[in-house]
Amino acid sequence: MALSDPGKYRDKSADFMAMWHSKRGAEVRELVTEELIEEHATNPECELGHQSGELVQVLNYLRMAPTPGKDFGYMTSPFQEYRIGLISVRGAEVTFPADERIFTSEHEVVQEIFLRRLVRMGLRDEESAS
Repeated sequence: MALSDPGKYRDKSADFMAMWHSKRGAEVRELVTEELIEEHATNPECELGHQSGELVQVLNYLRMAPTPGKDFGYMTSPFQEYRIGLISVRGAEVTFPADERIFTSEHEVVQEIFLRRLVRMGLRDEESAS
């Protein structure tokens, strides 16, 4: 049947993506262990060599999340002070929570963002993240 009014056609890609994230998220959640979190803490940016295949899979899954709602590291004082910002929608200003921690190294802020994204994407329970 031909589309007579494309404006009334419901985009079914959201259905597929929800199904895919549900299935892939369950697979990736199995990879998240304390050892994997420790590996990320010691080598978040691959300075010490390649990361394990499991960590690469988890990071790739986290990177696939839509941009709105993502945390990012922001350097407030060159190489001395970092904060975490939150991206909302395209064109809107970034927000910085008033009670947000100040980090003293890029390593610390990258690790904290990693842990937050694990919780936000349902790959780690909030209780175990504390």
